[in-house]
Amino acid sequence: MNLTLGIIGLTNSGKTTLFNALTRGKAEVSTHLFSTMEPNIGKAPLHDERLDRLQAFYNSKKLIPADITFVDIAGLTKGASKGEGIGNQFLAHIRNTDAIVAVLRCFSDPAVPPALGEINPLGEMETLDLELILADLTVAEKAIEKREKSARVGEKVKNDDLPALKAIYEVLSEGRPARTAGLSEEEREKLKAFTFLTLKPILYVANIDEKDIGSESENLASLKEKIGKDAPLLILSAKIEAELNELSSKEAEEYSKDLGIKERSLDILVRECFTQLNLITFFTGYEKEVRAWTIPGGSTALRAAGQIHSDIERGFIRAEVIAYEELMKFPTFNAAKEKGMVRVEGKEAIIKDGDLLHIRFNV
Repeated sequence: MNLTLGIIGLTNSGKTTLFNALTRGKAEVSTHLFSTMEPNIGKAPLHDERLDRLQAFYNSKKLIPADITFVDIAGLTKGASKGEGIGNQFLAHIRNTDAIVAVLRCFSDPAVPPALGEINPLGEMETLDLELILADLTVAEKAIEKREKSARVGEKVKNDDLPALKAIYEVLSEGRPARTAGLSEEEREKLKAFTFLTLKPILYVANIDEKDIGSESENLASLKEKIGKDAPLLILSAKIEAELNELSSKEAEEYSKDLGIKERSLDILVRECFTQLNLITFFTGYEKEVRAWTIPGGSTALRAAGQIHSDIERGFIRAEVIAYEELMKFPTFNAAKEKGMVRVEGKEAIIKDGDLLHIRFNV
């Protein structure tokens, strides 16, 4: 699946530094307003220890992890929802993403002035949320007006999305994101074409100082209290993560240990993005390569086959499936098969996270 996450934030929040750390990119980091006029685009792999073990299991020459595309979008300013700054471009770029990573500045740097004049992550979050809500409110209002006008003049138009639009409009009018409207999956599907920004999953990132790793500042505490359980909040230092990328594996491990970092925040972030998008990983393994594939949770074996290649989906015969944990109990795939641990599944079988598939097909 070609999944895209938009990294947003106010100017000088450190979002481009985070983008570079995630994608090992070299996008320009600047303190100038609108330095990211056109979005930077790059891919970040999902580190999965299971894939490493599968490579050793199959003695494969090549390892291909699952990945997500990240888009570093121009810094937002107040009034973006009304087109101020480069607001229209900013909002258009977000509409083309599957989810949002919102970077909030919690670090101090005299050389890099905060967008709000002071370190205020709560204020930055409220500014970001408000601009997205106002942009959605405009879209919802126009859509409702168009449908009600059509009904008044007797035009025969499809208005089955009107109740969902009104439900969204109500929460947006109260200053809450559209995802709090309690819509069903069917209602969300009807509104898909509107690309409501606040219907997208969102992950907040508190970009902290190195000295605050492992501790909690007053700003961070207020941010946690405000967000609560409404969305995930990941705490990291984008600067430190970028520095770790410049080191060898051994050096990065030692430096992380010195800082008290048990797991790279970038790995946690990518994994959390998969969770927010309800994605699972399945594997294919051969001597040539082992590979991780991404599909939505609840997908069938046929959809998994299509993720690998359209010809495999078209000529699908059956899938041989075994859970990763079960496979690791045997010396080879064939040994697991001989013991009856490999299931033979048809097109409608539901694939679970960690399943390894061998698909038989004929075209």
